[in-house]
Amino acid sequence: MPLSSPATPPTSLAPSGPPGRAARATRLLGAGLSLLASLAACATNAGPRTIPGARFDYNERLSQSTNDQVLLNLVRLRYRDTPYFLEVGSVLVQYQITGRVAVTGSTAPAASPSATAGLEYDREVDERPTITYQPLTGDAFARRFLTPISAGTLALLAGSGWSIERVFDCCVDAVNDLTNVPSAAGPTPTTVSVDPRFHEMAVAFRTLQKTGRLEIIRYTDGDSVSAMRLLAGPGDTSSVVAAASARLRELLNVDGEHDLYVLGASGSRSSAQIRVRQRSLLGAMFFLSQAVDVPESDVAAGLVPKSVMTDGSPVDWGKITGEIFRVRVSESRPERSFVSVRYRGHWFYIDDADLESKTTFDLLTHLVSLQSVPPRGSSPLVTVPLGP
Repeated sequence: MPLSSPATPPTSLAPSGPPGRAARATRLLGAGLSLLASLAACATNAGPRTIPGARFDYNERLSQSTNDQVLLNLVRLRYRDTPYFLEVGSVLVQYQITGRVAVTGSTAPAASPSATAGLEYDREVDERPTITYQPLTGDAFARRFLTPISAGTLALLAGSGWSIERVFDCCVDAVNDLTNVPSAAGPTPTTVSVDPRFHEMAVAFRTLQKTGRLEIIRYTDGDSVSAMRLLAGPGDTSSVVAAASARLRELLNVDGEHDLYVLGASGSRSSAQIRVRQRSLLGAMFFLSQAVDVPESDVAAGLVPKSVMTDGSPVDWGKITGEIFRVRVSESRPERSFVSVRYRGHWFYIDDADLESKTTFDLLTHLVSLQSVPPRGSSPLVTVPLGP
């Protein structure tokens, strides 16, 4: 984005023929006033003309820097380094328009054809952005990253088109008695235990969602809470849907006579209730950070923690995270990436053709926005005043 536009080339207006000095002065004065009026008009209309380019450029840069920061902190978590977030508080852009008008000429007898006179002008526009940053620390950090994601937020995401399988894989530690590798929602664990039934449950939910047999609603029973209605039962005409519904009720150990299940807290227990233990946003980031590829040299040097399964076999984090997210690593800058950052001498990136990872990353950035509590209750502000 250029900070200044090139100056307008000087223009010389020379009278033709040898008019008298008074007429020449009058003509130059009129031309000067016209140029001044033109410069004033340009200054008046400069603001609206900057909107298309400036708004697009700042929008693109703010979006890209947010993506870079999220990916950078995922990589930091993989190395057990401390995450750090710097928020854009405001963007103030000021444009200063300057102009110059000069009369030039040479003296000579009135009737001399060698007498010359001219008018020169130029104009320049300078852009002067002022950007403020706010470190996310203390109470603001705790509210956004350490507070569990509410069941209402999970229901809102699943009910607005997001895959419930993806939402559960990223944001939930347990549903009823089914656990989703809760130890991975923190620093990389030494030993990993996986309950395959959790992923089976999430897939069954997704099957009902894709076939239109899962309804996410706001249910009122004293207080307004979120609930799921299973619009499928043993008598359903679709064998796939009926099988998914039956298996889901079996995995969750809920009463098959009900079709409406309230999303309740993890401590409650009811045959018509699905108990959900949500992760915090930082827990979701820790979980996804396990899918960050790292150089073998860093593993050998002990810079990255190692994990094994309870039976001693190596951990396949890609399989544990459901193949929904992967951050690749390269020694050189990737030629095709959706987002990339350089850290510890290597490039970490999400391939632009990896749609699963891009979708999961998009979900994560949505969660960052949903969990945010900006100071003064506002988003980053972009203002464009015009200087004199």
